[in-house]
Amino acid sequence: MQTVVELFLAYHGWRSDGGLLAYAETPPWNTPAPRSFQVFVKIRHAAVLVADDGLLPHRDDLKLAEESLAWVLGAIFRYSPDLGFKAAPFW
Repeated sequence: MQTVVELFLAYHGWRSDGGLLAYAETPPWNTPAPRSFQVFVKIRHAAVLVADDGLLPHRDDLKLAEESLAWVLGAIFRYSPDLGFKAAPFW
């Protein structure tokens, strides 16, 4: 999954190990949560989302962007057949 995450980000000019963290993982075994793969995104530097006017985004905007990108990256796997991709065997 991480390879696909990296490829998607690279296509859009981003990396997953700088101002933007994006990674796939599963919850720990001792956590009472579904054991499905999840994608997490953390924007460590607000400059990743600097608008044309040069203003840094508000923390609420960063949180929304993190959640949105995590959803898109997870959806690549969850809805891969609907997108015309082969379904990942582990999904």
